[in-house]
Amino acid sequence: MMDTKESSQSELIGKVIRPGLCVACGACVGYCPYLEYKDGRIVVLDQCQVQKGTCNLICPQLNLLNLGIEEAEADTNERYLMARSTDQEILACAQYGGVVSSIVSHLLEAGVIDSAILTNRGGEGSSRGTLVRSKKEVLSCAGSRYTASGTLSALNLALKNGEKKIGIVGVPCQMKAVSLMETHGRLEGATVLKIGLFCTWALDYRAFEVLMAEVSFKPHKFDIPPPPANVFVVQGNEERLQIPLERLRPAIQKGCSICPDMTSRYADISVGAAEGIEGYNTVIVWTDKGKEILDECGKKGLLELRPLPQENLSHLMEASHNKKKRAIVRLKERATHEGA
Repeated sequence: MMDTKESSQSELIGKVIRPGLCVACGACVGYCPYLEYKDGRIVVLDQCQVQKGTCNLICPQLNLLNLGIEEAEADTNERYLMARSTDQEILACAQYGGVVSSIVSHLLEAGVIDSAILTNRGGEGSSRGTLVRSKKEVLSCAGSRYTASGTLSALNLALKNGEKKIGIVGVPCQMKAVSLMETHGRLEGATVLKIGLFCTWALDYRAFEVLMAEVSFKPHKFDIPPPPANVFVVQGNEERLQIPLERLRPAIQKGCSICPDMTSRYADISVGAAEGIEGYNTVIVWTDKGKEILDECGKKGLLELRPLPQENLSHLMEASHNKKKRAIVRLKERATHEGA
C-alpha cells in the first residue's frame, strides 16, 4: 500500500517556497541535494520523498508557521551598549563602527575559532555566504548587505568539510536556523559562535536588480540613514542615489513580514547601527559566551565600549516591539485565511 504521508519537501514547498515566504537563509541548502541557492532564492532541483528531513526541522519560517512565535530563553547577562573598533584599518571600510569585523578578526587571530562564515559583496551576482580565515578576508566582506544571501549554505559546507570551531555572522532568521540546528543535533559536533545583525527586512535580490536597472544605477554600497530620512541610500563608484523607502517596499521579501525578531535574539552577541550616533554600533550581549568575548575585546583595547543612551535603548525597544507586533498580525491573518 502506498504511504500517503506528506514528504518534508512537499510541506516546505507548500507552506514556505510556493507562497513566497522563504527568506533564503540558506539553512536547507547543503543538507538536501535537491535544494540549491541561486540568484537570491532557494531553487528546488528535484523531488524528495524523505518524510522527516532536516530541511523542515531547521527552517525558521516553517518553525514559525507550525509552532508560532516562541520566546528565546532569558539570560541574566543580557545588556545593551554601544561600541566602535579602535582599528583604523577596520574603520576605513566599516559600515558604522566596525564592531563585527573587529570581533571576528580577534576570534580568528586568538584561535577561538578556526573559520567564520560571512556574507560577501556578491560581485556580478547575488551576495552569498563565504568562509574566511584571516583579517584580510574579513575586511573583504565588510559593510551591510540588504538583499537575501543564503549565507547558511556556506556553514553547511564548512560542517561537511570538518570545521569544528566556527563563527557565523547573520540576520535574525539565520540565527534562529542555527539555533534549530543546535537543538536537532545538526552541527556535526562543531562549536558555533553566533554574531547576529539587526534586521527589519531584506530585499529580494532579483526584484532589487530590476529596480537598479530601472534607475540605471550600478550599486557598490548601501545604507539606511536613521529617521526621519526615510530613504535608502545607494552608493555607486562616483554617484550617490537616494531611493524613497516606499519605492523600495515592493522589493522586500514577503517572508520578512512574518519574522518577529529584529535584534537576532538567538545570537550570542547582536550588532546594529547606533541611531543618530555616527561611527558607533549598538551591541546587545545575550549569552555568557557573548559576554566573555565582548569583555575580552574591551580589555584588550580592540573595542571602545560605552553605555547605550536611554533614548537609543527606548527607540530600539520600540522598533523591536513593533516588528514583533506586525509579525503576530500577519501570522494571525495567514492562519485565518488558511482556516477559512
